[in-house]
This record gives sequence, C-alpha cells and structure tokens, in this order.
Amino acid sequence: MIGVKGSIIIGALMMLSGWAVVFAMVLHLLESTFFLNFAAYLVSLFGVLLGLRGLLLLWTNRRRPEERRRPWAMFGLDNQYEED
Repeated sequence: MIGVKGSIIIGALMMLSGWAVVFAMVLHLLESTFFLNFAAYLVSLFGVLLGLRGLLLLWTNRRRPEERRRPWAMFGLDNQYEED
C-alpha cells in the first residue's frame, strides 16, 4: 500500500504528466488522437484522486485520538450522542 507522502507525490506526478501530454499536443509535438486525449484525462483524474486520498489520510492521521474514534467531535456534536 502506498503511504501518505507517496500518494501525494505520485498523484502530483500523474497530474503533471497528464498536463505535459496535453501541452505537448497543443504545441503539436504529439499528434492529438482520441486515445491520447482520453489517456491524458484519465491520468490527470487519477492523479487528482490519489493526491486527494493522500491529503485526506494526512488530515485524519494528524487529528487527536478522540476525534479519530468519534469524527463528529470536531464539530462539537459530542453532547448529542451521550447516553443518559
């Protein structure tokens, strides 16, 4: 499994490579085909998703332990779920 930092780095590299392929097509360094356009879009999309996954993992790992057990604690909703 990819770690948090690896997920962010790989996601950023995928986004940049998708952008570079599109930029090369605009400059006519690569021939613009349907497959290449679709592949560049998918690489960029999965890069965004992978980077977002890494950021969310980083955010959840840095929370306090009690907030990890009760995710609603960060919104001040603890009192609603206490048993009497």
